Amino acid sequence: MLTPFNVSNIVLYRLTNDIDLTNLEELAKKRVFTPCGPHDVSKTGWVPPMGDEFEAFTHHANGLVLLSYKTEKKNIPASTLKEYVDEKMHDQEQKLNRKLKKTEIATIKDNIKHELLPKTLPKATRTFIWLDVKAKLVMVNSSSPRAAENVTALLRGTIGSFPCVPVQLNTPVNVSLTNWVKTGDLPDALVTGFEPLIDSIDLPDVDDRHVAAAAVRSNAEIIVTLNLRDFPAPALNAFGIEALHPDDFVMDLFDLNRALVLSAATTQRSSLRKPPVSVDEYLEALLRQGMAQTVKELSKYRILI
Repeated sequence: MLTPFNVSNIVLYRLTNDIDLTNLEELAKKRVFTPCGPHDVSKTGWVPPMGDEFEAFTHHANGLVLLSYKTEKKNIPASTLKEYVDEKMHDQEQKLNRKLKKTEIATIKDNIKHELLPKTLPKATRTFIWLDVKAKLVMVNSSSPRAAENVTALLRGTIGSFPCVPVQLNTPVNVSLTNWVKTGDLPDALVTGFEPLIDSIDLPDVDDRHVAAAAVRSNAEIIVTLNLRDFPAPALNAFGIEALHPDDFVMDLFDLNRALVLSAATTQRSSLRKPPVSVDEYLEALLRQGMAQTVKELSKYRILI
């Protein structure tokens, strides 16, 4: 089936029961996407899968049904928010001649978010979904299971019932990774052929261009780095890539599989033997690397680390 989009990743679900898609077109029109208003943080809904110039919200071909889910999200940069909050806190503490309480700081932060939201441009993304009722398969064009779950939740709300479960792998990912490490056989981890792309990428530090080129060549969607300044969004947006701080990346992993993250943290700390590292020392080391959110979450499970 020819489609006006590129498919780089798929999250696959299996329908556990039959579903009736007879009225899907009309049902989708009841949950049409509308753009973010001045004080909206995010908006989601259905859009025509074949393009905005079309009216149909479903496209049928070769026994498949194609839909498109659009989301707009406003993201106030953390550094910008912190700058405004710090300035307001300083003014208030000078005025009151005392340190502010946590509740007062939280109120200041909420008020500033409310002021900045109308000035913040939303980021829009589209996700495509194929429904193969005969094979009882649902394919979501996404690399993020959490984002795919948002799509199935909208489908559930649109249709009324959408019984599906993720397709399970015969060999769990953590087992495959362990085997790769043991054998040293990592053919897919070696990215080659990216060199011709380097000159087409414009970054503040020319020595970082090979990183972005390798990401483009391997169809990666995220570059995890502490060096966000040298991977600005305008330079990466054209390639569909986002630079993500390790703290934000780990928080996404927490949402996907909390137990696996805790297991990885435990393994990492126990591997530090020269000298041995206590839980407090381990968390402090993460904090020095700017992993504040991660430390906050891991602190809740100290006994497991």
